[in-house]
Amino acid sequence: MRPKIAIISSSTPPLLTGGISSAHWNLYLALKQAGFCVKIFTYNDNGCTGQMEGDVVRHGASRLWLRLNGIINRLYLAFLQAWFGPSGQSYQFIYVLASMEGALRINRSLKTFQPNLLFLPDNGSPGFFIRPPEGCKTIFISHHNYLRFQENPILGHFSSFDARLAMFFEQKTMPRIDAVVCPSRYMKETFLRTHQYDGEVKVIPNLVNRDFIASIPPANLHRILEMPEDAPIVYIPSAGTGIKGSRYVFEIIRRLSASTRIVGFYLTGAFSDPILLGELEHIPENARLHCPGHTDYAGNIAKIKSCSFCISPTVLESFGMAILEANFCGIPVVAFNVGGNADIVADGSNGYLVPFLDMETLISRSTSLMDKQENERLKSSTWEFVNQRFATESLAGQYIELINESINTNEDKA
Repeated sequence: MRPKIAIISSSTPPLLTGGISSAHWNLYLALKQAGFCVKIFTYNDNGCTGQMEGDVVRHGASRLWLRLNGIINRLYLAFLQAWFGPSGQSYQFIYVLASMEGALRINRSLKTFQPNLLFLPDNGSPGFFIRPPEGCKTIFISHHNYLRFQENPILGHFSSFDARLAMFFEQKTMPRIDAVVCPSRYMKETFLRTHQYDGEVKVIPNLVNRDFIASIPPANLHRILEMPEDAPIVYIPSAGTGIKGSRYVFEIIRRLSASTRIVGFYLTGAFSDPILLGELEHIPENARLHCPGHTDYAGNIAKIKSCSFCISPTVLESFGMAILEANFCGIPVVAFNVGGNADIVADGSNGYLVPFLDMETLISRSTSLMDKQENERLKSSTWEFVNQRFATESLAGQYIELINESINTNEDKA
């Protein structure tokens, strides 16, 4: 009998909360397809107390805890200001607290399910609050790493105290971890530099379920943007977020608009950069923007499929699920060579990897993809590359091998 697998995630589609939850959802789909008994247990579906939706068991914080957490946040920021002066961005510890009640609620559901193996994410440190049933092995996936934002002037100032406080909860989880997975070489190097851990650390890329992506019909962004069908549309993921390169978005729009008669831009995610919002009021007349805010997973994929190519000006990247998803939609990506991007983008095969912060090369490579013939050539190459390098079956096989190793080790000890 195959082992029972529990996957912990902040949320799942259609209530997706970012790249980490997307990665865990796709892991669930792959293991389910491989015949495992697998369920997802969420900890950030606020207001939920174990509601079941098929294989998804949703948990989250109560309204009372969220209200209390807001008060704690104000006091915490006041403390940081008083003791350390201007504290910069200080949200990581508060996110741990926001995740606490949902993670604690998972324990009762796990006791009922009795999994043999548990997959834990890092962001929010849910593993600190979760106690797997006796004999259950735990695999930790290092997607986030609180300390990697430190001493990076491009990102702005992140509170060192805040990061170290959040990391305290993660480090306390490590003694209960049986194996660690990092989605990229960059994240493995970062993990080994910031953690005290003597166990196995493997690099296994996040996977995307090819069949699920293929099942989603494309949207018609040309109709939404009232553009000719042959006009290019550029996808910029999480465009309004500083870490994802919001400071470069307006320049990308301005420069690419100058190279063609009409061009569309699909900008995803919430806009937390007020400067960009001001800049977007002055876009060229021949540019068309589609900025829907948070979109459900299938709806986002449908719109990506309507785009010509993707530009990811992110300035710090653990792996880049948005890049991989774009590739599986058949569109090439132009991105800076930073963090885990090099583990996904092979220059000239599924897009272009340009030197970090080299805007001239980023624009030049992107402009070349405005040419229909060049765009079609690289689209074809992208589809071939991604289905070889990131084949769902191959990556799922690596996870299954790790699962079997962990379970067999557990049985040997028994």
